[in-house]
Amino acid sequence: MQKDLMEREYRLSPIFRALGTQLIVLVVLIPLRILIPFQTPILFWVSLQAVGAAAVGRIWLPGPYWALFQIGLPMALAWQTGHSVPIWVFPTLFAILLLTYGGGIFDRVPLYNSGLPAWEALVEMIPENENTKFVDLGAGLGGPLSYIAAHRPRTVLLGVESSPLVWLIGWLRTLRFVPRCRFRLGSMWKTDLRDADIVFAFLSPTPMAALWAKARREMRPDALLISHSFEILGQRPFDQIPLPGKKGAALLVYRVNNP
Repeated sequence: MQKDLMEREYRLSPIFRALGTQLIVLVVLIPLRILIPFQTPILFWVSLQAVGAAAVGRIWLPGPYWALFQIGLPMALAWQTGHSVPIWVFPTLFAILLLTYGGGIFDRVPLYNSGLPAWEALVEMIPENENTKFVDLGAGLGGPLSYIAAHRPRTVLLGVESSPLVWLIGWLRTLRFVPRCRFRLGSMWKTDLRDADIVFAFLSPTPMAALWAKARREMRPDALLISHSFEILGQRPFDQIPLPGKKGAALLVYRVNNP
């Protein structure tokens, strides 16, 4: 019961927390503006709104991208009030952002792209002459799947991506490997992992506890859960493969039957 509640919490969209943070700061600033006896420029209040929302949002929102959102939103609204912008611009920009990052907003998983060193390390962990079932949760642009499909022709692969535009690119990228490689548009939380031998995820710190709970419920005891760089708190990986480039980057390999 507790695990189910935890997983539902991690599925909640942080966009509502971001907008709620903006509202909280606005509610504080309105009476403050009334109480101040002298005139202040509008830019002063907009800046307070932006910085205040970014500061408060650090408590509830993961990663630096949300701080940029909190700062940019009031600045953009203030700029728009003084400029004439065609009516189609904002709906178009919103649609592009939603198609590209919409899945990440609702799954609380930003778009991260793993590089060639990670793909090569993954290939080394997959037996060459076995029909291994490999699942990539939050498969992004399809890089790992297409690389593994090219180097492990007996591996059966499934990629799951929730952002439509990102999924389309990944689907086109892996289309030549169908039917043994499928790229599905959908939520990783609704993906059945019972048949998976290896599950790979490059997510964020926020959903890792819920992912571990899902893996323990669904995956076989001898299956592997591989996280790119983000550890599962309270669990020690039985193997850790350092990756060149960014400091701390590594493949963290967990066995589902860890105590």
